[in-house]
Amino acid sequence: MRKLVLLSILVIALGSGLVFSLGLPTTIEISENITISVGPGTLDFGIVAPGTEDNPSTSPIEFDANGSNVNVTVEVTEVTGDDDTLFDDIEVETSPDTWVNIVGADVTMICDYSGGTCVFDPVSWDARLDVPEGLPAGTKAGTIVYTVSGPT
Repeated sequence: MRKLVLLSILVIALGSGLVFSLGLPTTIEISENITISVGPGTLDFGIVAPGTEDNPSTSPIEFDANGSNVNVTVEVTEVTGDDDTLFDDIEVETSPDTWVNIVGADVTMICDYSGGTCVFDPVSWDARLDVPEGLPAGTKAGTIVYTVSGPT
């Protein structure tokens, strides 16, 4: 019987042209989303001679965080390879005329939220390599390990 009474009131209210508005509090929590691309696929130094210094890579290391919705930090945590002494000597230019060992090098890309979504300026590091005297000939392969994180 109670439902029938409420229905009758609703019908009368709509029939008389009255409009009711109800407010419903709403909460939405947006999760952090980190998207990062690192290129090139292979950091290539070309053909180098033992005992030479500052051999440049054929292309820079590039980081792009577009698609993320928070500030993004990328740090090189390890470099391993066929000959660790060779890979220990990779340096990157993290800012103009500032060369640092690649292990421990980091960059924080800041979200520019002015247009309604986060936009990031891509970051580019030039890389160079010192080749120890007496290093045997042949192709040397290694892996650069990156740690990516958001705000802490």
